[in-house]
Amino acid sequence: MEQSDHIAVIYFDGLTRDYTVDMEQADLDAEIEQSGAHFVKVKKTEEGILFDVPSKQFGPFEILYQKSFGAKYEFVSADAAVELPEEVRSLLPADEKTYAVGVTVNAIQPAKTTVTVKDGEWIFKGYDADSKKSEENLKFIGTWEFKAGTAVNPSVKSDQTDSQITDKAEDIDQIVKTGDESNIAWWGTVLTMSVLSMILIVFLKRRKHYNS
Repeated sequence: MEQSDHIAVIYFDGLTRDYTVDMEQADLDAEIEQSGAHFVKVKKTEEGILFDVPSKQFGPFEILYQKSFGAKYEFVSADAAVELPEEVRSLLPADEKTYAVGVTVNAIQPAKTTVTVKDGEWIFKGYDADSKKSEENLKFIGTWEFKAGTAVNPSVKSDQTDSQITDKAEDIDQIVKTGDESNIAWWGTVLTMSVLSMILIVFLKRRKHYNS
């Protein structure tokens, strides 16, 4: 046994060391079934296992154990020529649990499946398997793929979004339109005043002629 194994101790209450004397197998099985079997709390140490014998009782104990293993994780780049950045490597899952042999272990997904870096984006494409049976050297291998990003135009500030640029263009267009409309209204007013002035002059001349 190893410290990482699943270990259990069962105490058979009511049985004694000589319960098997001159007893047929069928009778022995019946005695075991009638006994008050229960688990005893076990403490695993580097030297072995420790457990307490029930007070003022003695009987047979059965020690059960099953091999168990931990699951490890590894990230790789889809393109061997492109190295994984630290931003991706830091997402590698860590599983502190141990699993008995044959138990199904589901892969732990990374906290993020897309990571943006200065020259593009890393996308998590998945593990070599979604789940595996527990065994020695159990490992899940996850693949990340790099997508190069589009270069940024240095004439445009990085904090300007496309919508902000569009809004500014619309504001400028509105100012031009407003200026044109104002000019048209002004010239219309001038023309109207000129016509009215000419009518008034003609009217005054005719009035003066009749009075004379």
